[in-house]
Amino acid sequence: MVNTEEFNIEGITPSQTSESLFLTEDVNGLISLSSALVQNASRHVAIYSPELDINLFANTAIVDACSAFARSDRNATLRILVNNSRPLLEISHPLIRLQQRLSDKIQLRCLPKDFDPENIHHLNRTFIVADDVGLMVQHSPESWRGFVNFDEKPKAKEFEQHFSLLWRHSEAIIELQRLGL
Repeated sequence: MVNTEEFNIEGITPSQTSESLFLTEDVNGLISLSSALVQNASRHVAIYSPELDINLFANTAIVDACSAFARSDRNATLRILVNNSRPLLEISHPLIRLQQRLSDKIQLRCLPKDFDPENIHHLNRTFIVADDVGLMVQHSPESWRGFVNFDEKPKAKEFEQHFSLLWRHSEAIIELQRLGL
């Protein structure tokens, strides 16, 4: 379980209703909580982000947590799904470089532009699901408001199922794949 004392920092508020739920309103809180969520995972992590925001996902704490998780066990898998890959093609994103080095453990895919069942592309919330138990949700890309719950099995399972549906319809981002020599 997570040591909750490490989250006694500005921007993170423990919930009054649950020991495992933390609310945040700034990027530093979201980074701290998200990296802890990934670090505490043991089997699989699923990340959905419209554009893999560099303010959150290029942060050293997040990249290091993803690296440590991917290397922690031979069966550990990390899947990253984006809605728009264009920004990733224009910059050198640390999480993408990590994915290229650990492509057998970290998969990166993008939703096709024409894929929109049930108006699903209006989904602009970033989320992370860890082991079908932990869940991070950033409410909107315009704000850092969000939450992390380290023990929210029903909601995490719901988000994981949604992620899996999107993943099945996603495509590899050919422009970001490295050729092995």
